[in-house]
Amino acid sequence: MKNLVLSFVMLLCAFKAVSQNPPDLKFDKNFTACEKKWVVFERDAARGYPYGFVYIDLTAGFTFDLKGFFSVLPDGKFVADSTISKNGNIKYRLAQGTKNVAILPDARIKELNLPAEPYWIKVYYTGVKDSVYYNYRMGWNYNAAGNPTIALKYLEKANRVNPADDKVRFEMVFAYNALGRFEDAIKMLEADIQNKPKDFNLYKELGYAYSGTKKFDKAIEVFKKGLLLFPDNVKSDQRGEMAVNTAIAYKDLNNKEEYTKWMRLAKEYYPVGSPTYQRIVASGF
Repeated sequence: MKNLVLSFVMLLCAFKAVSQNPPDLKFDKNFTACEKKWVVFERDAARGYPYGFVYIDLTAGFTFDLKGFFSVLPDGKFVADSTISKNGNIKYRLAQGTKNVAILPDARIKELNLPAEPYWIKVYYTGVKDSVYYNYRMGWNYNAAGNPTIALKYLEKANRVNPADDKVRFEMVFAYNALGRFEDAIKMLEADIQNKPKDFNLYKELGYAYSGTKKFDKAIEVFKKGLLLFPDNVKSDQRGEMAVNTAIAYKDLNNKEEYTKWMRLAKEYYPVGSPTYQRIVASGF
């Protein structure tokens, strides 16, 4: 059996919605709400409705395993064509920006002669679910997919087992900031920076958290400390982003002069080929 792994961008290009959908298919679910479920993407004019199973590969993240396509007869019956999956597995990595899907109703799962779950899915869920690694990776994947609420449920489990795990703690503060729980992020980050004073990402998240609480002076102080970690001659997206964050904090303080200064510095820090560099130039800096 051959495995073909494709990106979610290819998935979006391949499956274009047309015509009217069956009434029991509601395309209103983000894929992060469909883990271990049979789902359907909107209809492709040439091949019908693509359907398959969503699961998490701890290393690769959210994945859609394409089973095949089905068409809808005039009487509403679903007729499947699973030829495409008989010669190998076609998998799509899902990420933020993937179109919403419909969960396949139980009656339709039976109609398409599908099992409750594919036989192979157990391979991806045989790890020790109480382990720090398992819960960290699950949290990481939900964060990466844009669902920090579920991410925190896993990360907090991992943190209870090993409160000192740096990777778990960083994913937690990332989720806290995404959810607007800035004070929780600040409390954890202030402690972590004492232990890892040269970790650029900690300064970025702490500055963001301070900005979220409207403590812009503190945010600027933190961003500037983070920028000191970069050599003067280095151009990178990370350095440029930190300068932009500093500029935005000054803008929030209505300090136009410093805002302009830091946007110009950001232009110097970004690589010339960076999309953000181009946007800064297009904005007149």
